[in-house]
Amino acid sequence: MTSASVDAIDTAVLDASVAINLLGTGVSEEILSVVPWHVVIERRAHREIRRHPIAGRDHAAELHAWELNGWAGMVSLRADMRQAFEELTSGSLIKTLDDGEAATIAYAVGDSERTVPVIDEKKATKIFQQRWPNRRLLETADIFRSLVEAELVSKRFASDAVYSALTHARMHVSHQMRPWVLDLIGSSRAAACPSLGRSA
Repeated sequence: MTSASVDAIDTAVLDASVAINLLGTGVSEEILSVVPWHVVIERRAHREIRRHPIAGRDHAAELHAWELNGWAGMVSLRADMRQAFEELTSGSLIKTLDDGEAATIAYAVGDSERTVPVIDEKKATKIFQQRWPNRRLLETADIFRSLVEAELVSKRFASDAVYSALTHARMHVSHQMRPWVLDLIGSSRAAACPSLGRSA
């Protein structure tokens, strides 16, 4: 995975787990309102968001606010994207993805070279990189790093948001991104995040 240059992306397609991570920050609207890309969620992935990771909060109302304010719209696969979707969901379980991940990838690769899927799940990441080795793939942590590097949010804001996503949504962080995340949130906070594993 690579760091996302703000200027190199037009559209980011969020998988369900990424949307859940953003909900888990507790400040998703503040984050999405400054993301410099068009953000969308394919309807199959959208359907997989069944609860809010923070107790007492309404995921449906928050997702509706994302769409209402133009921060993250819901999209559907076009006819020319369906072949990639079918290929990603058909065959042995070892080599296929669930509908939400497959739709996220199929929409991104079929839309534009400047449209990027944002996925945290290891299996989906591996399949994408094998199938489209020249295409960019991002994870949730890349969004935060991009916003910090572009000075669209402060490091303190990003630190609090990432820590909240790690504790409430158990956000997955790849090995490549863990040093940046550990530096951002600090060792004491990292030690309280089981999803960071032994690296914390």
